[in-house]
Amino acid sequence: MEKDIDLAVTDIQTPHMDGLSLVKKMLGEISPVVPVITVSTPGKEAYREQGLRSGVNFCVPEPLPGFNFISKITVLQSFCG
Repeated sequence: MEKDIDLAVTDIQTPHMDGLSLVKKMLGEISPVVPVITVSTPGKEAYREQGLRSGVNFCVPEPLPGFNFISKITVLQSFCG
């Protein structure tokens, strides 16, 4: 079943399901074309690489600098829009 999702934002490290598993499930079962931004702790480059291989469009470090986050959303809107 495909849902109308404009953008997905998730943390890589979540309590019940890690963010990368969520991304894989969402892209495989809900919508294969939804743009995805993940949030990760600085110094966790392996998560960033895994995310990009899993279909993540951008991985931004915590804490989120507002201007950086908004610029990522703007870029995704122009490509997926």
